[in-house]
Formats: sequence, structure tokens, C-alpha cells
Amino acid sequence: MPRDRAWRFGSRPRDVLHRWPTVGNADEGAGMVVEPSILVLTALTCASLGAVTDDPTPTAAEIARARQWAAEHLRRPPVPTAAQPPAARRPGLVVLANHGGVLINGRPDGRRLKLGDVEFEHGLICHAPSTVIVRLPSRGRSFSATVGVDANAGGGSIVFSVRVEGREALRTGVLVGGGAGLPVSIDLGGATEFTIAAGDAGDGIACDHADWAEATVMLADGSELRLSDLPLLEPEPSPRAGSVPPFSFTYGGKHSDDLLPIWTFVESSEELDAQRTRRVQTYTDAATGLELRCVAVEYADFPVVEWTIYFRNTGAADTPIVENLQALDTRFRSTRGGEFLLHHNVGSPCQPNDYEPLETPLGPGANKRISAAGGRPTNSDLCYFNLDAVNEGLILALGWPGQWSAQFLREDDGALRVVAGQELTHFVLHPGEEIRTPLVVLQFWCGGDWIRAQNTWRRWMIAHNIPRPGGKLVPMHYGSCFGNLQPLAEEEIGVIRGFIREGIRLDYYFIDAGWYPDRGNWPVTGTWEVDTTRFPNGLREVADLLHDHGMKLVVWFEPERCAGGTWITENHPEWVLGGADGGLVNLGNPEAWQWVVDRVDSLLTSEGIDVYRQDFNIDPLSYWRANDAEDRQGITEIQHVMGYLAFWDELLRRHPNLWIDTCASGGRRNDLETLRRAVPLLRSDYFGTTTAQQAQTMGIAPWMPYFGSGMGMGSVYWYRSCIFPAARVGCDARDPALDYDLLQRMIAECHEVQRHMWGDFYPLTPYSLAEDAWMAWQFHQPDNGEGVIQAFRRAQCPTGSIQVKLRGLDPYRRYLIRDADTPGEREILGRELMEPGLTVTLAQPESAAVVYYRRR
Repeated sequence: MPRDRAWRFGSRPRDVLHRWPTVGNADEGAGMVVEPSILVLTALTCASLGAVTDDPTPTAAEIARARQWAAEHLRRPPVPTAAQPPAARRPGLVVLANHGGVLINGRPDGRRLKLGDVEFEHGLICHAPSTVIVRLPSRGRSFSATVGVDANAGGGSIVFSVRVEGREALRTGVLVGGGAGLPVSIDLGGATEFTIAAGDAGDGIACDHADWAEATVMLADGSELRLSDLPLLEPEPSPRAGSVPPFSFTYGGKHSDDLLPIWTFVESSEELDAQRTRRVQTYTDAATGLELRCVAVEYADFPVVEWTIYFRNTGAADTPIVENLQALDTRFRSTRGGEFLLHHNVGSPCQPNDYEPLETPLGPGANKRISAAGGRPTNSDLCYFNLDAVNEGLILALGWPGQWSAQFLREDDGALRVVAGQELTHFVLHPGEEIRTPLVVLQFWCGGDWIRAQNTWRRWMIAHNIPRPGGKLVPMHYGSCFGNLQPLAEEEIGVIRGFIREGIRLDYYFIDAGWYPDRGNWPVTGTWEVDTTRFPNGLREVADLLHDHGMKLVVWFEPERCAGGTWITENHPEWVLGGADGGLVNLGNPEAWQWVVDRVDSLLTSEGIDVYRQDFNIDPLSYWRANDAEDRQGITEIQHVMGYLAFWDELLRRHPNLWIDTCASGGRRNDLETLRRAVPLLRSDYFGTTTAQQAQTMGIAPWMPYFGSGMGMGSVYWYRSCIFPAARVGCDARDPALDYDLLQRMIAECHEVQRHMWGDFYPLTPYSLAEDAWMAWQFHQPDNGEGVIQAFRRAQCPTGSIQVKLRGLDPYRRYLIRDADTPGEREILGRELMEPGLTVTLAQPESAAVVYYRRR
């Protein structure tokens, strides 16, 4: 479905005011200051709003509020005083799943539905995997359509199905692209809703454009209704009167609000360390043996509470159906006349606007749904949100390396209901089986603006989440990757010796894909051994050279994707969702899991690999859902997610000094559970322009303090656009004619900027992809009063100077300012740097400034 892109830094309507990064051209006066309005959430009430502050240090009031919220919501719910009213259901098409948006009566370019040589004027085009609930205005008599793979798709293979009142009324064979349409007719028997679905036929979802041509319902009163005339509706969560506990589900047709108060309840707690307390609340249904554990963690040093829900079948038979399982389901309410504003971000779909910051007002009647795409959690959108009520609010994040969804609904009484979790759940649990939900994290904030809250989040990420191999934070570094996707030992060694020859000491060196037997094509993965024809002495020869010169080795793997004709598919096709032809290696299969763990472990040891890089170039969702039985929907995904996380946990247990790079087609799996175990050394596969690199840094830094990307050798502007906590250059260092002096200088500058990148991050200009704009930001270290400003005058920017207002400084202290390109320092009072601001001048377009400051 179309996605809102209208809300960006600096583009807010007048009736939704807030403090924003402001900027003015130095020769045009200071930029306009937009004053904040005030809004309070009753569920988030602060003792006192106080003055707006930049200091992200959590206050006692914020920490107390997080504890109060946890005490009020993470508890056994009371017995309901009245039954839940039935949900009001509007007629329409509820899209539970679809790869992209459902198209009505044809394509945006005007092409109609086409099956074989026949065109159709009306109907739906749904990209598999697709599931759509049809809600009728009254009882239905029959449903008819002509189904098939749209001829405009250029291929594809699909299985169509229809379910009426829980029974399967239609399942076609495999229909392929180019074939004629198949007429279908279904008896609805008076049903008021039914489900149409288009499933992958087992060979991936490329070109799987499903046509429901001339889809029509005959109603019981004799009138006809085209599906294409019905509105598209967002899925609606089950109604609930309260928000205790802050999660919900349906079990055996009954809502958890009615079940949990009468189930057996046990609670315990333990201190994990000086800052964290874990509370475990266990509910048990005596009739069926279903056990629910809510494992929550509260923090003493941050206003953060988190929880994960576990279900285990302790009985001797399958449980009733668990469905609509929402890891988060709660409400917030405003009382001071203001409105909610949702800050969120594009994910990493390999587009120029990867990580673009977005804003969505959540005014009366709002219903905003955001989800992952294809089963990779940050494939389309980030699963991190800041709910801004001006001067207070909360941050919400999900840890789920799978298909999640989040919905923000303004209710009739003004409350905002927030519902999030795994997108599709409808399953029984077998005896002894245990599953889990996504991790939910809430950070409460009060005072200052949402940027202050983001810096509190950054500090929490650094203190409690970012991996610490060997007990130390992952190192900021500079590396190199030659990037030949059919690498040769002599070539890699030659490049490394070239850097040694030039006196360039790298921290890390990457061997990318293709070092295994792959028939000359790097995506042919599944035989995980070193190709000894190209590496006769193994990768160990390269590792030993690096280690002898103080460098370390990063090696690429992709164990979850498997091609036909490789070791796994030939020896264990049952491990692969897709079978002998290749597909997704099922980490929910215990035998497959054990083999992958042992194989990767042995290669890390035998080849001397220091950093394990795991890529993931496949959308898993269609494989997961195609493997689920009707009463096990969501289970394959859950098992794979649990296996994936356990795989990494076991590698880290066996190798305490190891750290992991989560690549995933460049940033498509950066949920919180993943980032607790790994760091994204390639944040996006879209890295070919300076403008995109600058914009990605501004978008990702408020959420992920550690990230990386790559670049080729270039100008100073190019190098400065590519300064990251994990930076690297790709070049053939065997060539003595390259500009190594510039590279040496830029590596040194990168290291100097990196010293400040664990600090707070402040955008100093609006986000923009325009070539006629400036972009600038600030990294600030509050402990010692040091920091850096990076500013970029883009290629078509006509203005030579910019005035930026620094943040986080002590207004009464003096600061020494040093431009990286100009000798000497100058001294400026902190309040002058904050208001009216620091003037940065660049004489030429397509140039960059690096300005350091330190408190006297």
C-alpha cells in the first residue's frame, strides 16, 4: 500500500509545533525558531515538566515513571466486570498479508488484469504471499472469479485458495504465468466474511502476481457486489477494555483479558546485575496445560522496561488455537489538548532514501500501520518508534528478526492504542513445545524534545545492548575489502602487502563472498568449505599475514540461503524450505541447526577468522508461510527466529572474543534482538553517492550508535561523507599509483572523528536528499565537553556559509574551536555556539568541513 512520506525534518504543519534543528544562511540571518507546544500523557505523567533541556541523562522522574508504568501494567489483570463488546466490522477488504500493495482494477500504468490473452476490467491483483479477508455488508450466497497468474508479470507460479468459516472451500493446483484463467465458484452458505489467499508454489515469489479477475459476490438478497468496489481496510486488533497486562492474545476463541485473571499465577524476581532486575510472571491454564511466561527486565539507570512472552504446552495433547498474539497491546491518553506525533524511519530497501526520518501525526481518527516486508525486519521500515507528545513521550522498539507489524490507532475517546507483534499467528502447540514473541522495549522520556530522548536511547544502547567481545565494546575501526566475488589467495595477499608497502595500517580486512566452491557464481551457497583451488592453503594463510601485521580478518558467510546442487541440498534437502532446488535453510530444524553451528564454528577456528560476517540475501516470509499447516500459521517463522538467535548465541559462547557483522543485503535485519548480538558493518546496499551516505548517517545515528559502510578511493568530500564507526575503503593496493597520501590522511581523520562517535548525536540541519542543500550534524561527548561538527555543502548548493546551533554545551563555559583544514584554534562562549550559532564557510560546492571543539 502507499506509504506516507510527507513528514520529514523541518516539514511540519503549523498546528503540530515542536523544536526542530534550525539553520540559517550566515548572510541571511539566523533561522526561524519553532517553539514547542505542550502535551501530557496521563499514562506518562511527569512530576514536573520543568525547563526544556538538552541533557540526555535520565532523570529520577523518568526512571520513577518507567517503574510506575511497569508496576501498573505488568501485573495480573483484574477479573473483567463486563463482557467485551463485539468489534464493529466495516465491510471491506482486510489485507492480512501481501507483498506490496493490493492493486484494484489494474496497474498504476493503466494495464488491466490479463490472464492468457484475455483482459479483465475489474478485479484485484495481489502479489503472493497474499491473504485478504473479505467482509461483506450482509450474508453472502456465492463467490465467483477467474484466477491465474497475471500475464503482465512475466512468469510466476501460484496456488490459490479460499476459506469460508474456517473450512477450505477451494485450493487450486499450481497455476503458472502465461496460462489461461481458471473460473472458480464458491458456495458461501450465508457467511458474512471469507478469506482469499495466493500462495507461493515453492519456487520463490518472483513474478507471483495473482489475479482475482471479475471477483464478485452474490449476496443473499440477490444483489451483486464486486470485490474491487470494497474499500481496503487495515487489520483491526481485537477490542479490549483495558491495557493490563500490555499484551494480548486469543486462546480457544476466548480473549486473554477473560482468561488470565482466572489462570494460576506465580511471580518471581531476581537481580541480574546492579542495574537490571528480571521479573518473571507465569500464568497456567489448568485445563489444557498451556503455560505463559512474561519475562520482564527493569533498569535502574535508564527509564526502560522490556519484556518477552513465552508459551509452553505442558499438557499431553495439542493446545487449542493461539491467535492474534500481540506482544504489545496498550493505551496512552493525552489530556492537555495537544496531539501525538510519531517519529519513525524508512528501513534499508536499497534506495536513495534508506533510513529517511519520517513523521506521522496521530490526530483524531488516525490508524497508522507499519510493518516489515518479506520477513526481514528492517527491509522496508525500521522497527523503532518515538511517540512524541512534546516535552514527553516514549520510545518503542521491537526485537524480532522476522515479520512484525505495529499499529497506532486513535480511539473515539482520544486514547492512542498501540498494538505490535508478529504479523500473523494462528497455531496450536504440540506437547512440550515452546515458542516466544518479539521483544518489546519502552523508554519513557519527560522534558526536552524528542532529540534529547533519542540520545538517552543511544546511551542505553551503548550501555546495555551493543556487543562487547572479550568484555569490551566493539571497536571503531578502518578497514578494507578488495571485493572480488571470486577471490584468489594470491590476489588478497597482494592487496594486503600493498597496504603494508605504503605504511597504511588497517584494523580489519574483509574477504567477501565467493571463497567457497560456487561454480563461478557467488550466490551458489550451500557448500561451506574453502575452495582450495583458489585458496590452496586455506583462508588461514591470509589470516596469518594479517595477524603478523596487527590486523584482523572478517569473512563473509550466508548459511541461511542454499542453492541447488550444493552439499546441503544434495545431502539433506529436508533441511531446506524449497528442497533439493534450494531455498531457505531451516534453522528451526534441530539437525540443520546443529550442522550449521558446527560447520561455521569449525571454519572460524581452522581459518583464524576474527569477525563472522553473516549476510542474508533472501526474503524468508514466503518460505515460512508455505511450510505452515492451517493450524500452525506463524510457527515456522517463530522456530526459524529462535534458531537464528540461538545459533549466534552458541557461536558467541564458543568464541567469547568473536564479534558478528549482520549484513542482510545491507541493513535489512537490524532489529533489537539482532543488534544485541551483532553490528551492521554495511548499513545499506545503496552506498554509491555522497548524498546518500550523508543522509543515511543522519537517519541511522539516532537509533544505532554503531554502523558501517564502504567506499572507493576519491576526493576529500567523498572520504568525509564516509566517516562511520566502522569505515572501510575498497581499492587494489597492488597499484602503486593510487593516492595513498590522501588515504593515509583521511584514515587518520576518520579515527579522530571516531573518538567522538560514542557521544550524543544532534542533527543540525533538516534531513534532505537535495543537491542544493547543506547537511550538518554534531557528535558531543558530555563527559569531557569535546565533540565534532561535520558539515557538507552539496554539489549544487549556492550558499557558501551556514549557521548551525550546537547542542549539549555548557552555555557558561568557553570552548576552543579547531577547523580540520585551518591551523590554530579560536575561543567562543558556549551560549554563543548555541545561539546564534557557529558559522561554517565552504568556498566551493561539493566540499565538507570537519570542526572539532573542546571545553576549556
